[in-house]
Amino acid sequence: MDKPGIGSRAILRTVISVVCIFVTGILLFYAYNNITKSMSASNLRRVAQQNITVYDMRFSDNRSMLRNISGTLKMFNQMDREQLSRYLDKNAAENHLFGIYLIDSEGYISGKDGGRKKIQPSSDLDRLLKEKEDVFRVGVFNSSEDAVFVGIPVEPYEVAGVQVAAVAMAYSNASLYESLNEQLYDGAATIILADGYGHAFMRTVGNMSPGETFYSVETYFGELSFTNGIVLSNITERAIQGKSTTIWAKDGKVEYCISVLPFKSMDGYQIFMVPAEVIKAAVSDNLRKVLVNCGMSLVLVALTLIYFNLYTYRRDKGQYLEIIRAKEEAEAANRAKSMFLSNMSHDIRTPMNAIIGMTRIARENIGDGERVEDCLKKIDISSRLLLGIINDVLDMSKIEARKVELAREAFSMGAMIDSNRMIMERQAENKQLTLEFKKTNLNHDAVVGDSVRLSQIIMNILSNAVKCTPEGGRITFEIIELPCTREDSGRYRFVISDTGVGMSEEFQKHIFEPFTQENDYGRSRYKGTGLGMAITKKLVELMGGTVEVESRQGEGTVFRVELELPLASQEEVQSGTKEPEDSVFRSQELLDSLAGKRCLIAEDNELNAEIAAAFLEMAGIKSEKASNGQEAVEIYKRRENGFFDIILMDIRMPEMDGYEACRQIRGAGRRDSLTIPIVAMTANAFSEDIELAGKSGMNAHLAKPVDAEQMISLLKEVLAGEKNG
Repeated sequence: MDKPGIGSRAILRTVISVVCIFVTGILLFYAYNNITKSMSASNLRRVAQQNITVYDMRFSDNRSMLRNISGTLKMFNQMDREQLSRYLDKNAAENHLFGIYLIDSEGYISGKDGGRKKIQPSSDLDRLLKEKEDVFRVGVFNSSEDAVFVGIPVEPYEVAGVQVAAVAMAYSNASLYESLNEQLYDGAATIILADGYGHAFMRTVGNMSPGETFYSVETYFGELSFTNGIVLSNITERAIQGKSTTIWAKDGKVEYCISVLPFKSMDGYQIFMVPAEVIKAAVSDNLRKVLVNCGMSLVLVALTLIYFNLYTYRRDKGQYLEIIRAKEEAEAANRAKSMFLSNMSHDIRTPMNAIIGMTRIARENIGDGERVEDCLKKIDISSRLLLGIINDVLDMSKIEARKVELAREAFSMGAMIDSNRMIMERQAENKQLTLEFKKTNLNHDAVVGDSVRLSQIIMNILSNAVKCTPEGGRITFEIIELPCTREDSGRYRFVISDTGVGMSEEFQKHIFEPFTQENDYGRSRYKGTGLGMAITKKLVELMGGTVEVESRQGEGTVFRVELELPLASQEEVQSGTKEPEDSVFRSQELLDSLAGKRCLIAEDNELNAEIAAAFLEMAGIKSEKASNGQEAVEIYKRRENGFFDIILMDIRMPEMDGYEACRQIRGAGRRDSLTIPIVAMTANAFSEDIELAGKSGMNAHLAKPVDAEQMISLLKEVLAGEKNG
């Protein structure tokens, strides 16, 4: 099914793309001349800039050399005239100079022969000595050969009797000429170098050679007419001010592109002129290639756009279908969750109905002790069933949040299996089922792992088998030790089979998914939350194992779990095993040790506080209640040191929570502030809650719902100092 509008939009996009490509081609054609002209000017400016950089570097090096020579003379100012002359001659010869000269404050040059000659013209002398500016001049110096004269002002000092105010050098004009690149644009380029006075001292065309008299720039460009009414003086004035200009000009019918760039290292500028047809030809060749490539690219783009639009059409159609499928899957998931919530409601209401009903029956038969005892037993069974439902949901939540941490402790595989067998035998007897346990090749009984979670895996599968096997059926559990490639590990297979109602092939694909239950099982009796097998698979995977299932409806089901666990020694198992204890309420010695102890109960729920007080009273412990953390702190401070032997602290309370109350008690500065045991008694039962309790200063953690024997046993450990945090 196509989504309305997908096809028409694809056609519209294709038409618009083709029209845009056609218009772009026309615009490119008409913009060809402007692009050529702009690219020509840009190209010429770039080449001219590269050329002038060579001279700027040359002149900058000249000044750097003079500064270094002056610095050396100032440092070694004790040398005599002969030593000075040798030093200057040596540097001049090494650098191919006419000479290096010291200039005094009156403008006289002291040369290597000791003679004195005044700098001409006086304008250069003023700039050098009065205005303290560098001087660069090209002209006849001390010979008939053209020379470049470079001078720099320095801080005055004396050497060999000369009062030095400036240092200068002179070298052949021919060395500059050698740097001119006459082959640019196949020799068609005219390059002219001019000083700050507008005198051309170097050019590549026109037969100007070293020693030739200098001409004004006007000599070369007087016949040119520039675009936009600009005159040559405007251009040279901009150059002297340090500004560059690129402009088009004509000499009769011949058009030129001219770039005028100022020197950065001296007063003067470079004029770079190329016939328009030459520079345009160079650019046009490249541009034609670009246009051909652009034309081919446009064709490819057009084909690509057509293909892309077709692809987009198919993709949009596919995405639309994916959205439809995703919507259906989401609706199915919502239906599954709704079914789960409905089933959960049923499962919670079933034991709640028993609890409420048995409570009412007990109240109506308060004088019949036997009937009341029967009601209390059924209330206890229903309560544990309800707690199992809650634990399933919490376990799944922790596993999905990756907050489950597996314990690593030594335990006996056989003992763990026997413990499970004893628990399941009672359930099997109630349904008149035959329950058989087998141990095959169990050569390594002691292993390291999380015995509680492994037991949970086995119990989940066995409980499922009991629920789904009708009366008179058979359930078999077998543990088999398999060969293992690692010497320090054992590989175990747990096989649980039953002769129950079995599962359909379709349901077997989803049995390990959360919230899934097969309707054929019926729900007239409690069948679980639909989380048990999902929790089982997640735990097996956390242990690095595998779980698989085979089933046929009407014949039964077989589950196989395989795990590899590190081996332990029997000594490790025995050292970690505690002897089973009798009920704390049957230990007179324990009750005597707790009798007369005082406990402060911080609990905002009156019923929970009453239950805790009753459990404590059963062990002979006196209690005092606080309805929030603030009140608990005040009661503690109001009583004398050592009045309370222990504190039971709820976490979530109004006014002040249990964590803050614990911190304030620990920081109260009393004699027993840091020693009085504080136990968290809270419904916050996750590992991070236990960690927070320890960080706030609590000694132990007791999760609700509270079991009386568990509470008294924990208090005994804490008071005896056997448990701390």
